[in-house]
Order: sequence, then C-alpha cells, then structure tokens
Amino acid sequence: MHYQVDLVEWTEGLEHFGVYEAIRPHNPSNFAMRFIWKRFIPLKFAFTTWLCLHGRLPIKNAINFIDIDKKCSLCEVAMENINHLFFTCTFSKQVWENLSKWVGITRNTFLINGAIKRNHRDSRGTRPRSKMCVLAIMASVFHLWRTRNALYYDNVAADVNRTSTTILKNVYQVMYKFYPNMG
Repeated sequence: MHYQVDLVEWTEGLEHFGVYEAIRPHNPSNFAMRFIWKRFIPLKFAFTTWLCLHGRLPIKNAINFIDIDKKCSLCEVAMENINHLFFTCTFSKQVWENLSKWVGITRNTFLINGAIKRNHRDSRGTRPRSKMCVLAIMASVFHLWRTRNALYYDNVAADVNRTSTTILKNVYQVMYKFYPNMG
C-alpha cells in the first residue's frame, strides 16, 4: 500500500490567496468539488459548503454525546439537520425567496446536493450571471450557518432581512471585484 504525505510549508509573508492555493484541491474529482473550489469563491464560503456537503457541520441532530434540545435554532419547530436548516426551515425559506427575487435563483430544492446539481447543470459557463448564482448559493450556506450560530451561542436575534442583505452584499462585493465594469 502506498501512502502519500501532503506537506505545506508556512512561509513568512504568505498571503491569504497563498494559503487558499495551498489547501484547495487542484484536481477536484467530482462535480460537487468542481462547483465549490473556484478561484472567485471566498474560502469561507467554499469551506462551509464543503463541510455541509460532507455532513461535518455540528448540527444538533448529529451531536449525540451530550443531551441537548435537537430543535432547530432558527424556527424552534423541526429537528435541526442539514437539509432542514439550509432549505426547509421557515427562516431559510424566506432567505432563499429573497435571493431568488434579487439574484434569480429560480429552482427550489430541499437538499444541498440537489441545489449543487441543478445549479451546476443550469449555470455552466463563465458568464457573470452563472458565477453569481454559484456564489449566492455558497454565501447563503455560510451566512445561514453564521446566523444560526450567532443565535445559538450569542443570543443574537435572527433577522431574515439582515441575513438576506448581508448575503446579497457579499455576492455583489465579490462580483464587483471580478467584474468592475459590469453595470
């Protein structure tokens, strides 16, 4: 059996992009990984989406070693799992509705994998519009997770409009960085 050792050496003056280049997969094997690890996607969005796809976010229903209330932190109705938190929760649905109006993500889905498959199929290409949809999905995963954590750990009230506006602002910031002349 052959074992390959990955070694990344930290050097002084390594910029954020250098770190990103060191840890991102360079030849992603499946479509989901090709969808996530794009140069224009901020690392925090890509990493959170990657954790979500691999079931590695510490969602309440996955924490079995302590006795906690398993209800969703955002709606306090259903059991908190990945698909509920990001797609079927009433809070998340309202955020997705806002994004569909603003960004144009038109297809509804109840699974993170389904969202990736549909968007990958529907938005192939290098046009700014297709990149914006990819970015909006991953920014939504990141900010929904962040809103959930702020509520759960810090008792910061979850607000649909604030979360939606933050997502949209981040999407526009990244798009403007790559397409400054786009009107």
